[in-house]
Amino acid sequence: MNVVFISCAFEKNEVKFKGISYKASAFDSIIQRSVNNANVKHIDLRVGLKDASKDPVHKVHEFLALIDKVTLFFPETTDKSIIGAVSKVIKTNDRVYVLDNQKSNALFVFDHSGKFLHTVGDVGKGPGEFVEPTDFEINEAEGQVYIYDQFRSVVNKYDLGGRYLGNFKLPFRNTGMVKLGNDFVFQNLLGNDHIKVINKSALTITDTLGNVTKVGLPMLRYNYISDRVVRMNDSTAHHMIPYNDTIYHITPKGIYARYVFLFPEAQRLPQDFMKQTGPIYERFRELFPSNRFTYYESGCWETNTHVMATVYHVKDYCTILYSKQTGNTLVVPNNLNSEDFCIESLILMLNRPISGNNNDFIIPVYMPSFAENLETFLSQMSVNKREEWLQAYPVLKKWRSDDNPMIVFLSFKPISTNKTH
Repeated sequence: MNVVFISCAFEKNEVKFKGISYKASAFDSIIQRSVNNANVKHIDLRVGLKDASKDPVHKVHEFLALIDKVTLFFPETTDKSIIGAVSKVIKTNDRVYVLDNQKSNALFVFDHSGKFLHTVGDVGKGPGEFVEPTDFEINEAEGQVYIYDQFRSVVNKYDLGGRYLGNFKLPFRNTGMVKLGNDFVFQNLLGNDHIKVINKSALTITDTLGNVTKVGLPMLRYNYISDRVVRMNDSTAHHMIPYNDTIYHITPKGIYARYVFLFPEAQRLPQDFMKQTGPIYERFRELFPSNRFTYYESGCWETNTHVMATVYHVKDYCTILYSKQTGNTLVVPNNLNSEDFCIESLILMLNRPISGNNNDFIIPVYMPSFAENLETFLSQMSVNKREEWLQAYPVLKKWRSDDNPMIVFLSFKPISTNKTH
């Protein structure tokens, strides 16, 4: 039996920040992971990674056969809706919300056809304005939009039409947030000598007024570690720490281990790898070179039906697809090309998801880099195959290099047989 305990201890259930005490209860004080724990599912990669290169083309065809539905979403490009970078996307019953927090600093709203409707909020320091719109959330049932401004540590609240409804201020800075039921889960900013984090905790839960109610998981103070919280649906978020082997689920009730990657024993990182490397990324690469070790690095996404991840294995990346319904896994090498592939394979080879939302993985695709790769891809085809391919996807002929990024919503079927090798 392999059991790991992560303990979160707090004195008198109080968190002190800038001399002020905040009453808080920890998440589950002990998070237990055991190979015999029925609540933890194991994603076994020990055979699949070893055999991934034996018949890579067949693996890709298996992967493509699992695709259930692909929606290509083209946000309208206007003078008021120029998207430089897609930071986050949420699709509701009748709207698609797209956050660009890198170039335009705006939250854009489109209908399902891609027609631009309006933005929510504006850049500034007045009521309803923000300086750094780092993250956002939607409560469709209550008709509310929340935008987190990292610069001012403020959460602004709007109605679905963009009318400002008020805000609440946080006592600390964060890198992101998700809304679960009546609570917010914040990903705390990695601390340093100038920026203090709340009780050195990685996660904080507040109510809708900004009152801290729960904190949990110790902060990892390593400059090459970037843990992430990603919204999965209205009641669950998922938390993954790079180089760790465990995916955590976060609900309003707490945080718990949900999935564990089983890597080949001879290639997995030692449990004390961070102690060996310290906070130096170059030291990590020196001690644990990719041609000798296998590990999850930074790409892991989850929907209601599947888990997708990228794993660094023997100098290259592999895509992992795990089916929750069947418990089966498919391992696919990423360095592939073939004229038999379709646009879905090209998208997945050249781009990575940014999140999972309900049943869809969300993948932004940028021009002109995609067009350049698309042209190379098409040039390798026979004339007949090229024409057949373009006829199947005529919308790409009209997609100009100065248009907004394409956003792909991608869902998968269950993996019906155990395709780990």
